[in-house]
Amino acid sequence: MLIIIVIGCVTAGGPANIYRINSEGHRLEIFNMDPNPFARNTFWTVTFGMSILWISHLGIHPSSIQRFTALPRYKDAVKVVWWFTIGLNIINLFSIVIGLLLYARYHNCDPLATKLISRTDQIVPLYIMDIAGYISGLRGIIISGVVCSSLGTMSASLNTISGTVYEDYFSIFSSKRPTDGQASFAMKVIVVVLGLICVSLVYVVEKLGSIMQTVVSLTSVSNGAVVYIFTYGIVCPWGTSVGALSGLISSVVFVSWILIGAQSAIAEGRLEFPGKITSVDGCSSDLVTEIVYNFTQTYEGVGSPVVTDGTVPLIYQLSYWHYVTIGVLVGFFVGLAVDLIFGMQDLNSLDPDLIAPQLQRFVLEKQKTTSNDSVKKDYTLVKLKSDNENEEIN
Repeated sequence: MLIIIVIGCVTAGGPANIYRINSEGHRLEIFNMDPNPFARNTFWTVTFGMSILWISHLGIHPSSIQRFTALPRYKDAVKVVWWFTIGLNIINLFSIVIGLLLYARYHNCDPLATKLISRTDQIVPLYIMDIAGYISGLRGIIISGVVCSSLGTMSASLNTISGTVYEDYFSIFSSKRPTDGQASFAMKVIVVVLGLICVSLVYVVEKLGSIMQTVVSLTSVSNGAVVYIFTYGIVCPWGTSVGALSGLISSVVFVSWILIGAQSAIAEGRLEFPGKITSVDGCSSDLVTEIVYNFTQTYEGVGSPVVTDGTVPLIYQLSYWHYVTIGVLVGFFVGLAVDLIFGMQDLNSLDPDLIAPQLQRFVLEKQKTTSNDSVKKDYTLVKLKSDNENEEIN
């Protein structure tokens, strides 16, 4: 990314010229404070949506938890999160700069309109070929960097999912504990199967629009449900497994319904999101035909407009950043409703260790004041001696 930025800045005439071109093209949109939930990318949609997504990725996801628990101390896990945050912000900053460079390069000759590329996701490879194609070996270095980072992420994710699937599903059907070799072989087979599924889904994903919206939309189905069920267990100690699972299933089904409806409308061309103004006035004559002008964009306002043919239900026009939030809210609504109807957990019979520390003083105080001698339960504290023998303390 640094190589691309340095060469791009030199090619574009310096930072001042890049800033001027992007400003004139209405690309420097820092904060869009539009509260409209149907606006695609605003301060509010991204703030709420990304916050829940990062809670899912860092606070709950097995790939993060496995790394945290591999560290010797809690303080080390906190340091890892801080370093991760710094690194992520640097990568995001580099991505923004590359975006500015892309527009500075193609502001008067849109490669999508002239059919040099067929998808917006292809513009970065085109840009690399355009500005650095003459440097021998550089394209190979950049491609290998992209492939290595992608494979590293995929490898970690597949290993995490493989271990989770094996522990939660396969191991429970075994009458005896498998050896380490058998477990390793089983997880490798799971990785291969999952890898084949991921590769086959490429042909589906390429028809679902831009990669950013596709990734956020698809992951919101599971992320919203998982954030709900963990949060529900933390903040609602009176919740039951029936209520929690009911909310989980409802969350997945409801968000999937919205996702399928929206993606179908996008694939059929009934729901579109025109981009900001583009031009082909600076293209060479052999690239410009009369029909090319039909593919340029003319919008100069804030954000991105949502255009439909009038047949798309309003719920499908909702910003994709809200899918994960909806998943959490639907889960809580259904979970609480089910528990209210069918009965809640009796807190007097609940082990205090199962209650979040932040809630214990409120819940346990209620236990103490509402319980009587016939329902009181004495909990035994266990202190571990140095010789590994247990000593009971009243």
